[in-house]
Amino acid sequence: MINRWRQENFFTYMRQHYALDALLGYGADGVEEEALVPNPRRKELDREIRQPKARIRGIKEQMGALAAERANRKGFRSLRREVRDLGQTLAARKRERAGMPHQVSMSQCDRHLDRLNLEKKVLADTIKVAAYNAEAWLLERLDRHHEDSRDIREVLRILIRLKGRLRFQGTDLVVNLTPPETSRYRRALEGLCGELNRLATPFPGTPYQIHFTVAGAQVHTTPFSPVGAMS
Repeated sequence: MINRWRQENFFTYMRQHYALDALLGYGADGVEEEALVPNPRRKELDREIRQPKARIRGIKEQMGALAAERANRKGFRSLRREVRDLGQTLAARKRERAGMPHQVSMSQCDRHLDRLNLEKKVLADTIKVAAYNAEAWLLERLDRHHEDSRDIREVLRILIRLKGRLRFQGTDLVVNLTPPETSRYRRALEGLCGELNRLATPFPGTPYQIHFTVAGAQVHTTPFSPVGAMS
């Protein structure tokens, strides 16, 4: 049950923040293989069987009302004949339906089937899941520098939307981020930058190492301590 909740929470979060269920296009390709579809003639027969059944029920109700009123037999005879005729029609439709398959091929129905082209969506969803994994990786490191884990995802979304400046400094590519207005968010950002800087990650395809800084602050690498914050 817990695993199911985790899966439901995952898909809910992905739909809200990564538009996982969004379509990137409406292109479709024709289906070449012979697909099976519900037999349209069988559906017609189902409808033709329901109609006399409903009529027979209505007639029997009328016959019951006539019996209660002790009406003459002439009215009964006409209603019985109608029930008999409807019963014969009903039996004929049931016999026809009994030997009929539930599904037939597309060619037998003279229909064409298109299938939605999901190649772009599969690629986009792969990128979205990779971004979610990167977010989870950042959350683990941000948690060491933020005092309240209940809003940590919201804090991370605030931090990753911050503006900044890029500059080269020696062998480093410096990413100077604009600090958030909230002081505890700023401290969490400084700690996260320190975590990332210790990895000495190079910018792809270059010898430059990425170095994160927060404007107007000294980036620290000390994890958050609740005891120290309260003292």
